[in-house]
Amino acid sequence: MFGLGLLLWALQAQPTDTAAGLVRFSVRDSLLASVDSSALRLRLFGGVRLQYEGIVLEAPEVELNTATRMLEARTVGTELPRLTEEGQQLIGREIAYNYRTRRGRVLEVRTRLESNSLQASVAKQVSPGVFFVQGARFSTCEREHPHFFLQAGRMKLIENRELLAQNILLYVLDLPTPVWLPFVFFPLEARRRSGLLLPTYGQSPVLGFFLRDGGYYWGINDYMDLALRTDLWTRGSWGARAEFRYALRYRFSGSLEVGYLRQVLGEPEDPTYQRRIEAHLRWNHAQELDPWTRLSANVYLASGTYFRRVSRELSDLWRRDIRNTIALVRSSPRSPWSFSADVSQTLDLGSGAAQLQMPMLRLSRRSFTPFRHTPEGRRWYEALTMSYSLELQNRFTFQPDPSRPDISWFDALRSPALYRIVSGNAERFRFGLLHQIPLYASASVWRYITLSPGLTYSEAWYGQTRQLRWNPERRRVDTLLVSGFRALRTLDVALGVSTRLFGIFPWQLGPFDGFRHVLEPSLSLSWRPDYTAPFWGYFRTVQVDSTGRTALYSPFDGTLYGPPPRAAGGFLGLSLNNRFETRRIVSDTLGAGRSEVVRLMESLSLSTGYRLGADSLPWSSLVLAARTTLWSGASVDGAISWNPYALDALGRIRNRWAFRAGQGLLRLESWRFSLSAALRPELLGIRTRPDSAAALLERPWNVNLSAYVQVQYPAPGRRTWSSAVSASFSLQLTPGWRLSGITGYDLAQRRMTTTSVGFYRELHCWELALQIIPFGERQSYFFELRVRSPLLRDLRLVRRQDWLDRL
Repeated sequence: MFGLGLLLWALQAQPTDTAAGLVRFSVRDSLLASVDSSALRLRLFGGVRLQYEGIVLEAPEVELNTATRMLEARTVGTELPRLTEEGQQLIGREIAYNYRTRRGRVLEVRTRLESNSLQASVAKQVSPGVFFVQGARFSTCEREHPHFFLQAGRMKLIENRELLAQNILLYVLDLPTPVWLPFVFFPLEARRRSGLLLPTYGQSPVLGFFLRDGGYYWGINDYMDLALRTDLWTRGSWGARAEFRYALRYRFSGSLEVGYLRQVLGEPEDPTYQRRIEAHLRWNHAQELDPWTRLSANVYLASGTYFRRVSRELSDLWRRDIRNTIALVRSSPRSPWSFSADVSQTLDLGSGAAQLQMPMLRLSRRSFTPFRHTPEGRRWYEALTMSYSLELQNRFTFQPDPSRPDISWFDALRSPALYRIVSGNAERFRFGLLHQIPLYASASVWRYITLSPGLTYSEAWYGQTRQLRWNPERRRVDTLLVSGFRALRTLDVALGVSTRLFGIFPWQLGPFDGFRHVLEPSLSLSWRPDYTAPFWGYFRTVQVDSTGRTALYSPFDGTLYGPPPRAAGGFLGLSLNNRFETRRIVSDTLGAGRSEVVRLMESLSLSTGYRLGADSLPWSSLVLAARTTLWSGASVDGAISWNPYALDALGRIRNRWAFRAGQGLLRLESWRFSLSAALRPELLGIRTRPDSAAALLERPWNVNLSAYVQVQYPAPGRRTWSSAVSASFSLQLTPGWRLSGITGYDLAQRRMTTTSVGFYRELHCWELALQIIPFGERQSYFFELRVRSPLLRDLRLVRRQDWLDRL
């Protein structure tokens, strides 16, 4: 202890800068010291550890000179010296370090940069955290001998944050490749940085050679970023996209994408020469204004042929319509009232029909019992429950005219004249406000029958109605728009009756103990008054020809919610639902048993209806429907429909019984059947093992199957049908190989549906992906071999043939 104290006193007694502190060290074996008037020299052996102002040196042998402030560490056997400063550790064969200037040199250095490795022949530290490196090998592979590395003549490492290199050459399995770069910059910190986005290249048989998805990424701040991308083809086509993302934690998040594509197909002198413009806009937004108020937006606007010709998403191939919505919703548990406001658009991509709601406002109150005075509510009127809703709409509806395909919904929305040309109507927007007050109750009669009476009062407000007037000069009926407030009040009465019957069968079959049949008959009755009566004032008569013949019309024809029904009447609905259940006894290893309910048939229902007051065709179709679960993840359902009335040769329904026309007691109208199943190893009692020695079925896998068939009989002796089967699967072939795919077959059209097969291979620090659509409209393939680390995500090999290239 006295000798160690003397050495520490001697170290502090040497001339030193005021910034220099105390060098602390420990040694496991021995030390040699020589002291003179100018310096203290120490040689430390065995498990040496020196510490100086955050610098830690660990080595089997160290030599220290207090005059030059130098530390020299050497390798003994297989034990290498280690230098740690500010979290950065360097391992080398020899380390020389000046702890006053904090400059040093490491021979045959190895170090870790986050999850990356760096090996070099020489590394020189010129200032704290800054190193110059020669003969460097940089890799994201975690192994001591990496599968690949980037070899650079010179490198500069800055505080474990940035790495700059010159004259880069890629080596794979110690073999050089033709991949060479004159200069690279690697941000080592896990944060966003602005920079160039490298494009992918290839050739399209139609558009020529291309550079795709190149551009610039701008990390604006911690809350938003912007990516600008361009696509260029050598035959004149080009495109541009902007992708803007924003987010503020716990407040809002969203993205905005705008794209423009100009396609040139063929040469100007070719008869098939085309120039097409495609554009799209996609906006998603979610915001929480307060704990009870949310603002959301889902907007996707695109040119008519974008989804078929441009989009690379398979789901867009089957897209038939687009629905865009911007909505504000407020609902608080502290208040019985809720409010919503939205602007929405629905566009049919096939026909071009469009409908816009600008806006739709809803105000509603939760159900409450206005006549209940006690919590028990024993009196019948205390069970009455009511609610309230208010709905305001301003609707624009567009139906394209086949003779004027040049007029789109957007053109008609902007121009009243174009809308009049297409629709023949000058009223572009339909405005209305609807109040609804439902009043209902539920009560038990004779303990086993449930009665559910209900009454709904509706009141629609309009600022404009119609008036029809006979014009004797032109001999036609003119339509006049009458401004002014008008209210349409209607009343609907309903009654529901239901019960439940149980049948218990004490049969025992293996592990199943008893069967139960649950029968649930129900009757629903609705009724409305005769709104054509003069008392209501909802219908008028107008002369329709020069003979004086008149017809009934309503001023509310063509309004948002339409006129009331013309005749008194109602509807009587009848249904009979069945459930079949059993109880399964399961015994454990100790002999104790437990029971669980198994549903053999979840639903088997028979339903029909009768229109009260109808002068023809009062009976509805008779529908038999069934649904059950075969096992967890597998279900089957189907339905068959019969109609009591006959069809003529053109498929028109007639007010004549089917059996009188020789079409059977009940005419078969349609039937359908569908099956879906999800197979998993655990459902089959198979324990999965991911190792390569496992049997094929013991490796992780899953299969999803579905099938459906639908048959309709639109006319006597005529049948139309559609049917398809589909399957998707995923199989872990080995710990590194994964196979997946989806396919199907359209039985009606006798062709395969879109089939896709994917292969994935994990190669430790690399990964390989292959996606193939072998046939069909979107026949294509995509191959990619890439480094798994996001730091080198642009280091990849891509080969592809896009289905768009064949259009």
